Amino acid sequence: MGSIHDLKPDLIRTMCFIDGYYLRKNTLDLFNNKNIDFEKLHCKIAEIMKEGLLFPQFVRIFYYDAIVDPTKATQEDYLNQKAYFDTINSLDFYEVKLGELIQLEDGKMRQKGVDVFLSIDMVKKAYENHYEWAVLIAGDGDYVETVKAVKDTGKRVYGCYFDQHTSQNLKAALDKGFVLDKHTGLIEILKTAKYSA
Repeated sequence: MGSIHDLKPDLIRTMCFIDGYYLRKNTLDLFNNKNIDFEKLHCKIAEIMKEGLLFPQFVRIFYYDAIVDPTKATQEDYLNQKAYFDTINSLDFYEVKLGELIQLEDGKMRQKGVDVFLSIDMVKKAYENHYEWAVLIAGDGDYVETVKAVKDTGKRVYGCYFDQHTSQNLKAALDKGFVLDKHTGLIEILKTAKYSA
């Protein structure tokens, strides 16, 4: 009869859905650092998510963001953003999906379509049984119904978020949440960053 040390971990198919603007803006606002080492990010998330012998195995990490319209921005701005997103997309398991940046009447820029892309993918892939656990890195209360729809399929939905910059309704909808702060190792990821927006 084997001992507990002979038990092998169960790897749980997991997909991560990242609201890129939310992650970028809050790392800059809270840590005064816009650098994120995406190669280490999902490894750190897997580490804090493990439960006993249950370990998340990321089969895909979707990164959603928006890029400036090349006809309405300087070539330098467009090429810098494109290089940033291309770098993330080149990493193992990552796939970047981009919406548009539109200019409002007050001159501010706003993302268009990003939250819709994320929500559709997260629900569609749950129904197609592409994963057992979902990880959502976002803070907007608009994702509450997305989380509920995924949970209705029998999947688990975990959240990683910045505590003071996340909807209380979203926190309540998650199966389990993890605050992104120095205790979860995000600050170490920032210190050793290689990619920046």
